[in-house]
Amino acid sequence: MDLESPSLPKRLLAQIFFKLGALGFGGPLAVVEELRRIFVQERQLLSNQEFNQVFTLLKAMPGPIAFQYSVYFGQRFGGFGGAVIAALGTLIPAAVLVFAFSIFYTSLSGAVQFKHFMTSMQYAVAGVILFTVINLAKPSMKNPAFIIFSILSAYIYATGFIPEVLIILLVGACFFLAQTIKNKNLSVVAFALPTEPS
Repeated sequence: MDLESPSLPKRLLAQIFFKLGALGFGGPLAVVEELRRIFVQERQLLSNQEFNQVFTLLKAMPGPIAFQYSVYFGQRFGGFGGAVIAALGTLIPAAVLVFAFSIFYTSLSGAVQFKHFMTSMQYAVAGVILFTVINLAKPSMKNPAFIIFSILSAYIYATGFIPEVLIILLVGACFFLAQTIKNKNLSVVAFALPTEPS
């Protein structure tokens, strides 16, 4: 895909990200999945593989992933102004909603009906997260290296001894090293094989 990205009108970016900030329920991964639908499936501005690669790079950086994605797409398709619009659109509506929710939460948290409602919402959020994880993993599910490194990363993360960013960087470096050694060995074998006379 061409590295030069098309420019989107600032008004369109504002519509996308302010709507996302106001209606992006389900947590950061739900917002990420909505961004995939908008920029990959609907507008076809980048491939699914590139979207996943951007996710990996942003996940290794500090800060909330949904906000990072918004700023990235805002800058990519609208320059500096687009990044500012995306940042404000993602933050302002969500901040207003959270502020309003915090006012009423204390008075509602003791109600049995409210507890049932919150529990059902947790189930829905888990479903959204599961869908996002499957979507992210689907292109690599048949690759044994993906399964090995994913399980290894999950185990290390569960121990809590290494920060998340270091796990991502270290596992990425290990995979890169393994692929480099593999490719070098293949090159050596190919060089050593006798060629048929023409």
